[in-house]
Amino acid sequence: MKFKDKDYREADVVADIIKKTESSSIEELSVIFDEIRKYQPILISIFLGFKDDLSYKELDELAKDLIIIWKFFSDKPNSKKAKITENLLFKFDKKNAEFINYLSGEDSQKEFRNMTKINLESLESKGLLSGIYFRYNENKVHLNMNHEIRNELILQMKSLIECFEFINK
Repeated sequence: MKFKDKDYREADVVADIIKKTESSSIEELSVIFDEIRKYQPILISIFLGFKDDLSYKELDELAKDLIIIWKFFSDKPNSKKAKITENLLFKFDKKNAEFINYLSGEDSQKEFRNMTKINLESLESKGLLSGIYFRYNENKVHLNMNHEIRNELILQMKSLIECFEFINK
């Protein structure tokens, strides 16, 4: 995945959003969740969809992941106008799942890397996705999650980012 100057600037913005989110009080996060509920209720649905599979600490981290994504996109023109629908999210979930299934059949590491690079090149918000990946690879709560659920969440976050990009084109 090639990073451009824009991606590096974006990574700095994402780092600030992550720091602010991780240091926010429950009250501050609740206000943001109320904003999410108003403009993009699909994020609340994603959160509730995992409530039976995750511990309280894991749910807290998922909430922070969703808030980070929301804060990144909340000032974009259509993020508060066009709602992400279940059908749109499903479209990107399906595309990402098919890609993972395709990769699982690849024997060559070189081909695996090339296909992954091609898949990620089309993503506009590389800095955001990198920040989310960083959290999943460095945060103890994320690292200790059930492996299958953790992978499902990572794909869900990628799909969600792609949805936001789509509605803001």
